Amino acid sequence: MKEPTIFEAGGKKYTLMFSIRSLDNLERSIGRSILSIIAGTQTNWMQNMTIAFTAYGLKYGLQNMPDKFDPYDVIDEIFQAGMDMNELTGYVLLAIKNTGLFTIRMTAPAEKTDKTKTQEKELKASANG
Repeated sequence: MKEPTIFEAGGKKYTLMFSIRSLDNLERSIGRSILSIIAGTQTNWMQNMTIAFTAYGLKYGLQNMPDKFDPYDVIDEIFQAGMDMNELTGYVLLAIKNTGLFTIRMTAPAEKTDKTKTQEKELKASANG
């Protein structure tokens, strides 16, 4: 809608861009509204960011892809190129933000702040204990 989100993995460029229809499809696929996911603190976001959210974000947001591509295969390719889930999900969030429909307070996808690192450690500790 407003501007595309372009990122590169393994020498391949990917373009994410959402329309109202694609955001609606994303919401229906994950069974939640975008607002319910982005509301709250960064820790809440991290808890709401599932593999399904990222996969459906790619399914409905990636441009110039075959009609019936498998977003999980795309995730596998991107991971093999060295990108992790946090960064990839960050690009999906950035593309949602770039629609101009939502206000999302976030850091750049590839940038990990000290606060983010601390929150990741807290999440890992709570998951393990």
